[in-house]
This record gives sequence, C-alpha cells and structure tokens, in this order.
Amino acid sequence: MKWSRGELKVRSEVKPGKPIRILLLEDDPLDAELCLRKLKSSDLEFTIHRVGDSEQFKLEAGSGKYDVVLGDYRLPNWSGLDAIRWLRASGSTLPFILVTGTLGDELASNPFVQEAMERA
Repeated sequence: MKWSRGELKVRSEVKPGKPIRILLLEDDPLDAELCLRKLKSSDLEFTIHRVGDSEQFKLEAGSGKYDVVLGDYRLPNWSGLDAIRWLRASGSTLPFILVTGTLGDELASNPFVQEAMERA
C-alpha cells in the first residue's frame, strides 16, 4: 500500500485485508476514547492497544506487534517527543503520529517538531 501527499511517499508493510495494528500512547481514558471513536468513523480496519506510560510503551513498542503508533504529546513525566526519540534511538522505524489537543507555542517552536512538519 502506498500513500502520498506532496513529495512524501510512505510504503506500509500492512497487507490488504489485514487490520492495521495500532499502539496508542495515551494516559487519559477520555482522550483514548476520542481517538477510538475517530478511528471507528473511518473505513480503516484496525486493532488497537492502549498504554499510558513510558514503561508500558517501551515494552509494547519493542515487541514488533504494531504497524503504527498514535502518541499523545503530553504525558505525566514523559512526552510524545520523548517516545519518538526513544523509538529512533532504539533503531525502530515504526511510524509515529503525534496527537495533541492544541499546538501551543512551546510545541510549535520545538525544532524537532518543525523538522517533522516540514517533511509532511
């Protein structure tokens, strides 16, 4: 399956007819439910597993069971950016979609986020 937007092209290892395996990094059950509702309103076939902290995330993300991560930006004692950095430092190329309710000045001015947004 290929997806393109502008110059960005991503090749997914997801096979047609197989559900996308999503790891959701979200500590707030209400926000997790909102993500789940939005996903259910799409035409995607998926399975989802939620974790709420860095220890759970590292265990699950390192398992190789997922096709993509949806990660909250703000977590207690950690952030979505920390999760991305950990993934990349561990050698993982697992796609990561950073989810946030608001894109405040702090996040928008972060060089790591700016570079990621320029690539999209």
